[in-house]
Amino acid sequence: MSVTHPRTLLGLGLLVAVAAGTSGCVTAAPPHYVTTSAPASPITVISPRCGEVQSCLMGLVLDAESAKALPRAAVFLESESGGDARRYVTVTDEQGVFTVENAAVGKYRLAVYKESRRAERTGVELGTPGTTVVPVFLPAG
Repeated sequence: MSVTHPRTLLGLGLLVAVAAGTSGCVTAAPPHYVTTSAPASPITVISPRCGEVQSCLMGLVLDAESAKALPRAAVFLESESGGDARRYVTVTDEQGVFTVENAAVGKYRLAVYKESRRAERTGVELGTPGTTVVPVFLPAG
């Protein structure tokens, strides 16, 4: 029998190489893990929120330089659709967290203010089932 097809030759070559070089199973090299140092700020544990609701927006407002939570920041959420003006207003708690529960379906503009600091984000989609999480970093004012 003559074997001249390139794929057949390749297959036979691999089969011979595996049979000659191993006595059982072939193992790959262990994965390479990259370790990093812990962040400079402590971890903030956020208590449970948004239970028993259809949809929820949850945000964490942080100082952009220090990554510390900013309590009592004013949060404004306004629909971007011109005809149906929906507005939600809330304030962050002591952990810098805010929630807006069961917002109507649509795209919103989110604005957060704390003293002379300000941050805005447009195109925030809300109203679908589940929780939307939005981190907000306020730069120095």
